[in-house]
Amino acid sequence: MGFLPFKMIEMNVPFYIQVSEGGRKYETQTSAKMLQRKAYQKSNPEEIRAIIPGVVLSIMVREGDMVEQNQELMVYETMKMHNIIRAPFSGIVKQIKVQPNDKLPKGAIMMVIQSPPLTIHL
Repeated sequence: MGFLPFKMIEMNVPFYIQVSEGGRKYETQTSAKMLQRKAYQKSNPEEIRAIIPGVVLSIMVREGDMVEQNQELMVYETMKMHNIIRAPFSGIVKQIKVQPNDKLPKGAIMMVIQSPPLTIHL
């Protein structure tokens, strides 16, 4: 199908969009919800985030600790299940933004792990 050319009929809020495809014209109206949505932001791979709401039960590392890939970082309870959060890569724990018993919403930053600097031996 590919890219569809479109033109805006009005710039008022909400505005209309007209799309043409194969000689057919389609028209739609944006909603207030669509106009108020947050812009997409690429995630930072160094941030460990809560993917669903839950409670931090325990933290097994401290700021400044060197961690290995798949090392246990914390236990996070979601929907009455205990989930072990593991390091996605080796690095240094730069920040711990939560404490045990913290209730977190979806998307909350729990921890930041910094990749170690690359060292080259000659």
